[in-house]
Formats: sequence, structure tokens, C-alpha cells
Amino acid sequence: MAVVTVGVNSWVTVAEADTYLDGKYGASAWAGLPAADKAALLITACNWLRRQTGFTIPITSVDPNVKAAQCEAAWFWYKHGEEWDKRAALYASGVRSFTVMSWTEDLSAPALPSTIADMIIDYASGGNYKPTLTRDY
Repeated sequence: MAVVTVGVNSWVTVAEADTYLDGKYGASAWAGLPAADKAALLITACNWLRRQTGFTIPITSVDPNVKAAQCEAAWFWYKHGEEWDKRAALYASGVRSFTVMSWTEDLSAPALPSTIADMIIDYASGGNYKPTLTRDY
């Protein structure tokens, strides 16, 4: 069984993730997951975030944005991990579009979901991230 160890393979404890996800609308299923599944999801999320290019997060970080991003990533993997892996495998195999009966889909390179990416950008910018907004006329 995987063991979550803050500073080694995680930024958050299972208890911190429980508290965070208890307050997330639509994430009530997290509470019913076995402890081993929660640990595996948190470790997977930490590894996933640490492998992203464009930023480096020390495993010893205590930044609230990093902790929130890990919780969100763990929830994402619980909800969408299997589909993510399938799409990433298709893309890695060179598939850029496919058609099934009347359904056609174009694939792009896998990227972090925007909610998670925004948390990491906020961490990386020291909380000074200011998006550029434009107005459509």
C-alpha cells in the first residue's frame, strides 16, 4: 500500500486533502474512498505535477496554491484519469484526429486542466500573476 509522506512524495497529507475536498462541490465521493486509494491518488497527482515542464516545485513546498493544486489534481485523476491516459496514449502514438461513425475529434497535446495550471502559475509568480484581459467589441 502506498504511503503519503509529505516532503517525499506529497505536499499534502490525506487529512489535508480530505478537508480540502470536503469543501469542493461535487467531490463528496472522495470521503468514501479507501485510504489506500486516496494515498495513491495524491502520490500520482504529486508526480504528475512534478513532471510538468515550465516550472519546478520543491517537494518541501508548503505554498497553499501547490497544496490546492495537488488536491485538485488528485480529484481530477479520480474522475478522469483513465480517459486522460487513453487520450495521452493516442497522442503519443501519433493520432491527431479520429472519427467514429459520425463523431470526429481532434486531439491536442495533453495539458494540465486550466484550474490546476492557474494555481501553479499563481505559485510560480509568487502570487503576483495578473492575467491579461481583453474586451470583445
